Amino acid sequence: MSARTLQLSLPDELAAEIAAAVARGEYGSEKDAILGAVAEWRTRRQGETREIEEWRGLWREEIDAGPGRFELIEDMRVEARRWN
Repeated sequence: MSARTLQLSLPDELAAEIAAAVARGEYGSEKDAILGAVAEWRTRRQGETREIEEWRGLWREEIDAGPGRFELIEDMRVEARRWN
């Protein structure tokens, strides 16, 4: 895997949290801590993308299914109240 070097400045508070995590032994180095954070960020974004695509698919299925049984939102509210 190729690598690209990035330079960044962190706020003092965040840098201190990273240093503390390394001192506690959670990470072997500050670099490992940052790589871990970026990996978690990437995983979360990929999950969010999958979830959005799933919702789009469900939305498309409902649209393709044709009109529902309620014409007006108020009709849906009346039906919902009957179930409470």
